[in-house]
Amino acid sequence: EENKLKGKYKHEKFAKHLAFTKNYLYSLIIKSQAAYISERSVDSRIQLMITECKILFSKALFGQYFRAIRKAKVFFLKHERFGYYLQLLDMEKVIIKKEELQTEKSEQLYKEAAGTLEKIKNMFDYSILGSRVLLSYREFGTSRGGKQDKEMEEIATNPLVKDIGLALSLRAKESFYRLQELINNTSGDYDKSLAALEMRRKIVIENPEPFRDYIID
Repeated sequence: EENKLKGKYKHEKFAKHLAFTKNYLYSLIIKSQAAYISERSVDSRIQLMITECKILFSKALFGQYFRAIRKAKVFFLKHERFGYYLQLLDMEKVIIKKEELQTEKSEQLYKEAAGTLEKIKNMFDYSILGSRVLLSYREFGTSRGGKQDKEMEEIATNPLVKDIGLALSLRAKESFYRLQELINNTSGDYDKSLAALEMRRKIVIENPEPFRDYIID
């Protein structure tokens, strides 16, 4: 309580500059938390790997540079950090020998980029469908017919919702079962909803890497 604080410490210098002091303290706490998290954070390790690659490039240590990129690519794919993976591909194509420009190496990089973009789009497509179902469920609850039924039917017949084979990553597969959970909740079929929830849990427990360090963990 600011007024009590000013009264209690009215003879202290900081009380005359309380807004500044509060901001300074807030900044210190955030920096401390960031330092603590960075020691065990997947994203911090990713940033460190990218920085290492950039340092090696700047020193013209190209052999080590490409080895570091290969190592990072394995780590990024394991954790399904596809956005960072695209950044690595961009860094990798910076140096392609002149004679290799129109050969397999160049084609391979562009194919990898196209495949990665497809996975990112796939995850967003599931996210959009999930948002539609969740919005409807929060607004109407269990289906009562009418407009809600029509929308649920439209979503339920979407190929992405019917065929898990169209989910291109583990995060997309988890989203597939999240959709099944929500759709069955909406229709009041709680047995199927629970079965879908158990499948979500199974995917995350057996493949923790892609789900580590996300805000919704």
